[in-house]
Amino acid sequence: MGQIVEAQFVPEIRYGPNNPEPHRVAGMILSQYSAACWPIVGDALLKENAFMLSDLLRAHQSYEAMASGEPEKEVLTCVLGKVAQPILIPWCRKHPLVVARLLEFMGLFTTQQDGSFKWHPSAVALIEEFYQQDFKGTIFSNLASFSSTGSRVPYVERRINLLKQLETSANVHVRDMAGELIGFFEQDKEAQRKHDEEFKLGII
Repeated sequence: MGQIVEAQFVPEIRYGPNNPEPHRVAGMILSQYSAACWPIVGDALLKENAFMLSDLLRAHQSYEAMASGEPEKEVLTCVLGKVAQPILIPWCRKHPLVVARLLEFMGLFTTQQDGSFKWHPSAVALIEEFYQQDFKGTIFSNLASFSSTGSRVPYVERRINLLKQLETSANVHVRDMAGELIGFFEQDKEAQRKHDEEFKLGII
């Protein structure tokens, strides 16, 4: 784990060909040895140049989950999602300023069998306990950054339904944030629908 993390700060390695991908190996390690290995990642996250960990820690598309002949599903894997909550949450209590960075990187949701989204338990735990005003922009940027095939409307709708799950939060600030972000995505959905209609009509 130490070698993987250290390599992220060496540009020649970080941007070079990786096989197997470091994030997959790191995820497997952390899923089994969170207590021993999370401090290595945590210490790196406290560095001024921690942004160099972004490719390692961000959510990656899981192409293995895509079955041939089936509609595309957004199934993500994420190193941060492999860290046991009893390890992650207490560490965040000691370093609360890093939580926004974690939410920027991590996969915020898991994908159900029907393709719908459910909040990753660690993501919702971080949002609920450490809520800050700037989480709004961080979460919006995270959810709004995705690749798509065909119309983007179904992708946006899945994100709206995900945010609706936060409307029952015990934290009033989280509920308010969810409502505001739903409004942003509703506007985006209407814009995407208009784009689709104009495309069918050959306007664009």
